[in-house]
Amino acid sequence: MEIYGIYLSFHKADEIIEKYKEQLMPAKRKRLVRLRKKEDQLRLLAGDLLMQYGLYQEFGLEPKQLEIVYNTYGKPYISGYKYCYFNISHSHEWVVCAIDKSEMGIDIEKVEEIDLDMIKIICNQEEYKIFYSKRISNYQAKLYEMWTIKESYTKGLGRGLSIPFSQININEKKK
Repeated sequence: MEIYGIYLSFHKADEIIEKYKEQLMPAKRKRLVRLRKKEDQLRLLAGDLLMQYGLYQEFGLEPKQLEIVYNTYGKPYISGYKYCYFNISHSHEWVVCAIDKSEMGIDIEKVEEIDLDMIKIICNQEEYKIFYSKRISNYQAKLYEMWTIKESYTKGLGRGLSIPFSQININEKKK
């Protein structure tokens, strides 16, 4: 798996979007103009360009060869290429794109203050007990770690957020 990433600066978002939007596939250009916030437009643009770049680097695919189709849950695939997969994630200033020959998912999140009610959404019963038994020193970082693992997993399955994270068990056996 190869992972490509970019750190965005939003202060020249208008100029960057204008300069590169024609490199987007037609469907993405339509989606771009529907987004209201410039930050969201820049994230979409960066994700698509990272995907195009990564697919060219890893598989030699030119953007004009790419026909993106979506499964029932909205996961994008490249039509006609059985062993060529990608997945994109963004959070605040970061955008990443993973490219591989196998299905996979990627997720990034900026670690910041989080509402403790999120524990109920992210954790299953066993994990919930661990959090409340005070056996975790940096619960926020651990919660974000669990969140990104679970979201990457569901994205890899092609199911996105359709599977409640509380139904996923992360086995953390020590080696």
